[in-house]
Amino acid sequence: VLTDRSFTKFYKLAGVSKFAYWDDFTDQLDRASVRETVNRFRTLDDLLAFSHEGARVGRFAASSVFRYLRVGRLDLTDGRTRETLVDQLALGMMRARAARRMLDAVRPRAALLLGNRYTGQSELMDLAVARGVDVVTWFEAHRSNALMLKRYSRNNSDQHHGSLSNDTWDAVRAMEWTPAHREELRHEIAHNYASGD
Repeated sequence: VLTDRSFTKFYKLAGVSKFAYWDDFTDQLDRASVRETVNRFRTLDDLLAFSHEGARVGRFAASSVFRYLRVGRLDLTDGRTRETLVDQLALGMMRARAARRMLDAVRPRAALLLGNRYTGQSELMDLAVARGVDVVTWFEAHRSNALMLKRYSRNNSDQHHGSLSNDTWDAVRAMEWTPAHREELRHEIAHNYASGD
């Protein structure tokens, strides 16, 4: 298990005995050089195209800044936006270096990861997929007692964890859609909102 040392005791209770720790592979944040990099970005496309150690850290930093600032667009001329971007990009670059080192040392054949696409988590997934590691992500579903699982490869690495594969979408499209199906779907959605699920 790749974790923070503070969680080791909980994994041990579950029978885990082999650990890798992020801080064994992590170096220092380099905000000064990252600020220079951010100052070179003129457009959102410049940011989205930026990668480090083979991980698409610009894309993940952009998602994280959108989420943190709660804005609908990134104004790269705004000081607060740029400083938040420096923070996220510095963290992403540090985690990409750590992920590369960890993958070199551990050489996993498979990985089960939280399926988010934000700075700090996505760099490892990106590099693992690029190396051909069998990556499966988990994420909360629309019900409190359910999880979504998705297997990733180079072919679908940009798909949302809640998206359907082409095969599944084809099967759904080929289904006969009856009034009973429509009512079941309506009930599923309405019940989950009404129950607070």
